[in-house]
Amino acid sequence: MDIVAGEVVLSERASAAVLNFDLHLTTCSHCFEQTSSLIPCCWCAGDGYCSGECREDAWVEYHWIECPVSDNMWGKADWMTRVALRMVVSAPATVLKGVLSKGLDSTITDSSKHFSTAEPYAALLSLVSHKDRFSDKQQTAMFSKMAETMMECFGDTIKAYLNSKGTDPHDHSTPEVTSGGLRSLFLHHLLQLRCNSHRVTAVLEAGEVAGRGESVKSSHEATLGSAVFPTASLFNHSCWPNIIFRFQGSKVEAVATRPIRNGDEACNCYGPQLGRMKRAERVAELQTKYFFHCSCPACAGSDASLDYRETVMDAYWCPVCSGAVTDAQWQCRDCHTQLESSDIERMQELRGETERMFSTANVDGQLDLPLLLKCHSLQSRVLHSHNMQLARTCDALAEAHASTGEFGKAAEFCAASCRAVEAVHGSQSIELATELHKLAQLLFNSGQFGRAVEVVEKALPLMRVYHHSPCHPDITELQQIKNLICT
Repeated sequence: MDIVAGEVVLSERASAAVLNFDLHLTTCSHCFEQTSSLIPCCWCAGDGYCSGECREDAWVEYHWIECPVSDNMWGKADWMTRVALRMVVSAPATVLKGVLSKGLDSTITDSSKHFSTAEPYAALLSLVSHKDRFSDKQQTAMFSKMAETMMECFGDTIKAYLNSKGTDPHDHSTPEVTSGGLRSLFLHHLLQLRCNSHRVTAVLEAGEVAGRGESVKSSHEATLGSAVFPTASLFNHSCWPNIIFRFQGSKVEAVATRPIRNGDEACNCYGPQLGRMKRAERVAELQTKYFFHCSCPACAGSDASLDYRETVMDAYWCPVCSGAVTDAQWQCRDCHTQLESSDIERMQELRGETERMFSTANVDGQLDLPLLLKCHSLQSRVLHSHNMQLARTCDALAEAHASTGEFGKAAEFCAASCRAVEAVHGSQSIELATELHKLAQLLFNSGQFGRAVEVVEKALPLMRVYHHSPCHPDITELQQIKNLICT
């Protein structure tokens, strides 16, 4: 069937998830709900919960084994070890014992063939581990050491638990669980997490830029924890994805970011993305991390519009027609002018100078406005108007002007950044939604109400795609701006 932008393609709860340690005082360890009053575990100080229900569910699912060794675990076990442990104990005892007695390889083969009808833990087991594709012996040794750590902390407890469950004491046909089998299972899950774990994220307010009684709010994406989602892991990668993952606590929703036609593939992004990384860098990273050579439309060069985005994101400015010049051939994409060696050398020198200048003008969040203006002036002489480096400078200038209450000038630079972001990331991107949000605030604060409404109306549909709740602060604020102006 045809899928429209904003439609939820998949919703799934994590099979196993672990909260970042630095959030344990503000966030529920089980559902990742933010709260100011956590309910502690009755026996340890390791985890806190937003409700008694979450505390009880956590105990039944995994905390029964973590609690007795909580103090020892915090010193030894990282997030990957803890997620792997929760993957193991998420299985019913009889299922887990059956897997270990039948043999891991045999169970994985059967699960892969019948993924859609498999028992939840069997589906989890079938995710790829790439155990035969690791060429880095040091990394392989690291995973083996992590498996040993898990055995030290939890091996005896799990063996005793499993050997006491699911078997008739007079039936000796099912052998006891051994340390070797359990160690292999731990290692299998650790290797799976290298390619199948997900960062659980949330968009949080980063702060405000204030000036003359007004303010401009900014936000950033924060990592709440790490999790594994068996079905969501099945999406293939594209450097120009048509879905995005958004999280509700430890649940994930795959949402279409643009229309997907009947028969087309829904693709997620594993990290390397057009507009953020150049093609060669993306292909190299995907090969190293995920063991495949990316042939998506953005990497294959089969789509002219995507090829344009690839070019302009890091392009120089053509002195003849203002078109895009790449440093690969030093030829304009539009008028085909070949640059002279003297022009090339001058452009490279100026670009290097502006990079150093930007770093000097932006130290620890303190923006040097005069230096940023000089940087922008030089960049405008050598960089294409849609170059992301120039857009970054425009964004910094917008923030610097806003901090002094010059919202009109701030809006001009923010609008330039919006044009570049839209050209490179696309009109349906979260990057554009974020920039439009800032631009709407700047236009409102500068009294440009007509333009502010236009920007709000462009931003709101994008925000509704990327934020699951209509009450999200960004959506609410944009709607308030529109209502204040229209009334």
